[in-house]
Amino acid sequence: MVETQIVGGNKPEDDYQWWESAQIIRCCGCRTISFRLSATSEDDFDYENNEQIYSEKLYPERSSGSRKAMANADKLPPKILRIYSETLRAINGGLVVLAAGGLRTLIEAVCKDQKVCGNNLESLIDELAVKGILGKKQADSLHSHRWLGNFALHEAETPKPQELAVAMEIAEIILRTIYVVPHLHTELEAWKNFRTSKPVTPPPSSPTTAPSPATPAAASTTP
Repeated sequence: MVETQIVGGNKPEDDYQWWESAQIIRCCGCRTISFRLSATSEDDFDYENNEQIYSEKLYPERSSGSRKAMANADKLPPKILRIYSETLRAINGGLVVLAAGGLRTLIEAVCKDQKVCGNNLESLIDELAVKGILGKKQADSLHSHRWLGNFALHEAETPKPQELAVAMEIAEIILRTIYVVPHLHTELEAWKNFRTSKPVTPPPSSPTTAPSPATPAAASTTP
């Protein structure tokens, strides 16, 4: 818990009691900061179990089906990682129109990062396949993102959560193909070179000749 503020009050006309607690909290695992609002009143009491009942709201909202960030997302370029993270938060927060727009923006950012040329997003996606950055089928799948974004932003239509889930899965496959896999390949090559490199052995030293034993001094012949 980072910070807590507790507020209490009552209505003068009927002496109605209520309490509210506002907290800024941090997850002990992922270290994510959230805002928690807990409230209760004199009516919120369980007489059977003799305990106070509290209502709680968390911001951003939580959901049992929250999508986690893809593995090795830290390998993405900073600008693309920011757009990806914001789009993921929009999906988990149920902001479906913003999420659809985020998916479209994410693909635009990838095209710009790969320095492909085109007059619109459709031609940019096609150019990814022409340059061999993506396969033809992968590029075709990105046109679904373009359509989904246009559908949400220009037609003011609300995409279904299932559509966003599939679109995000495709986007993550593209991100892994372009950014994560090459990085992992470099790491694997480094390990391979480390394992196959032979230690340098010093050249054999020249054989040394053992010194001859000292010749004993000639015996004196002087009588």
